[in-house]
Amino acid sequence: MADKSPSPAQAAQIAARRKQILEAAVKVFAAKGAHRATIREIARAAELADGTIYNYFENKNALLLGILDRLNETEQRESHFAQAGAVGLDQFLELYLKQRLDRLTEDGLDVLRVLFSELLVNAELRETYYQEVMKPTTEVGEASFRQWHAQGAPAFPDPAMATRVLAGAVIGLIIMRLLGDEYLQAHWNDLPDALAAVMRRGIMPDGGDDNDNDPGSPAESGESAV
Repeated sequence: MADKSPSPAQAAQIAARRKQILEAAVKVFAAKGAHRATIREIARAAELADGTIYNYFENKNALLLGILDRLNETEQRESHFAQAGAVGLDQFLELYLKQRLDRLTEDGLDVLRVLFSELLVNAELRETYYQEVMKPTTEVGEASFRQWHAQGAPAFPDPAMATRVLAGAVIGLIIMRLLGDEYLQAHWNDLPDALAAVMRRGIMPDGGDDNDNDPGSPAESGESAV
């Protein structure tokens, strides 16, 4: 049977066209919202015929999922976590969080406002997003935390919880920014270092050096440490 998979040149052309369509969809969804935006408007923004979009995306839900997947960088996430082996867990946290938060330009934040609201009311999109984007990403994170813990790194002993704490912290900060938190808006570039510092304190083993500076520790309060 003949191989029907696209050639490298065809695959590159498909990827470029999908990127063109998704970039146009981001602008239209951000401007009009998911319900009011139409495929025709997205096609016009991408400078394509209406029917061309359906060759790459089945419907509006598929476009929304494509945007979420692109923002999430699902396919690249495994290589992102692999960086920890080269730079160490401490530095990886800072690099990883900076990489994630740097993805969020103003256009990206605008479209996330639309996407988050749609995920809450669109059960089909929510289920597909969980199965195709969130679950694979979470599994990569869990495997990495499990590996670090097995290698003796001071990682949180519950890989499943550690992964969700990290993801939840990022998502929560994004939501706070979307809700209009002025401090976060002014200090957005400081977040990776600050969040990495909080995560380090949370995953340090009991009795770490940080306790020496804790005003509530026995050494500071004058109580016996025995």
